[in-house]
Amino acid sequence: MNEKEKSQASPMLHALRGLVKSSDITYEDLGKKMGLSPDTIKRLLNGRIPITLQRISEICDILEIDLYELARLSKFGSKGPTTFLTLEQEKALASDDELFAVFYLAVMGFSFEEISRKFKFGHDKILKIALELESFGILELHPKNKLKMTVYRKVRWNMNGPLHKKYMVPMAVDFATDVYQTPESFKFFFNCPLSADSQEIVLRKLRELGREIEHMSEMDLNIHGALDSNINILIGAKTWMPEVVRKLMK
Repeated sequence: MNEKEKSQASPMLHALRGLVKSSDITYEDLGKKMGLSPDTIKRLLNGRIPITLQRISEICDILEIDLYELARLSKFGSKGPTTFLTLEQEKALASDDELFAVFYLAVMGFSFEEISRKFKFGHDKILKIALELESFGILELHPKNKLKMTVYRKVRWNMNGPLHKKYMVPMAVDFATDVYQTPESFKFFFNCPLSADSQEIVLRKLRELGREIEHMSEMDLNIHGALDSNINILIGAKTWMPEVVRKLMK
């Protein structure tokens, strides 16, 4: 590793270790995907052996973030917005639909006044919920009722965590149903045989597309705040057969 790579990697390692720790990915998982032993992964992340930017990029791919996002987290450090919600935060949000709704709207860039004007929340109710969200370290309520997120706007739900278990399947089913029942929505469903190598290429491109869209959304929110027009996108890919076919299998 040259001196330039060392200077870039050092602050990134601290952020990368935090991301691995807060995710469901273990050193064993990383090792299997990267063809390395868990001990080697640990030594790489602890800086005991040199790590290249290419290795950092590989780990980012597995964590489903990119170097742009990792660099942002490295810059903010421990004081910056977090990428994953804690278990306690998820439990709180999953326990109260109104709490989750205000959190969702705040993440989407809606201000206190916009939530009050466009949704069925009175001023006092939003204030109470905002203070509760603040107590869980999710946002801060500033003077003039300004809401400031303390978690990353594109914060990720922990796989099989409280939010994922309560909301993910119903939201995905509701969204997919609405998309296919609405004439003006964009629909693309493609079923095709692919080799393992081709599948990996497709999945990598889908991940890259998702990250590009996230970056565009983050920039738009920073420039415009809440937007009247928004788009919801569900990207999914897996080896699968519909039930009507599966039930005929021997």
